[in-house]
Amino acid sequence: MKLKDKITGLIQKLSFTQAELKTILFISVIIIAGFSIKYVKHLYSDDKPYNYTTADLSFKSGAEKYTAINDTGTVINLTEQGNDTLTEDIRKELEEKIKTVEDSVSSEIQKNKKGKKEAALEGKTIDINTATKEELISLPGIGEAMAERIINYRNDHNGFKKPEDIMKVKGIGKKKFNKLKEYITVN
Repeated sequence: MKLKDKITGLIQKLSFTQAELKTILFISVIIIAGFSIKYVKHLYSDDKPYNYTTADLSFKSGAEKYTAINDTGTVINLTEQGNDTLTEDIRKELEEKIKTVEDSVSSEIQKNKKGKKEAALEGKTIDINTATKEELISLPGIGEAMAERIINYRNDHNGFKKPEDIMKVKGIGKKKFNKLKEYITVN
């Protein structure tokens, strides 16, 4: 009876009403039952983490072994033709086609990574000795204040002798120059 007396004493110290105690007991039983059910399901389930490595390897080897793409883009089933492996010529042709696709995708990604200013300037160059403030602002990384600094520097120093001289303008370092160099020129 000691344990019961201790529990009763604790309940009296916490000063819960009878309804609150019943609610707490009910919620506790529900939580314990939920965890118990989950644990039992876990013990009896056959769910084991699936190892995708084997499937990936068989897919890759299957793709290399059984299919190839001909010039028209049609998938050829090599086993229907009586071949079990790719010939060296077909393998090289496929590798070249894959490389071409990878290169085009890579260049497209690079185009998409460029900002709006770079996209607008694609293929154009701006002479930093004669450019207006608006033309300078159209360069990547150049805002209104930086354009004014460039104009002030070229006026004070009789222009730029080479594109690298733009790094003498306060706020233009090597990193910013690397972004600018394909879009600027000095005449």
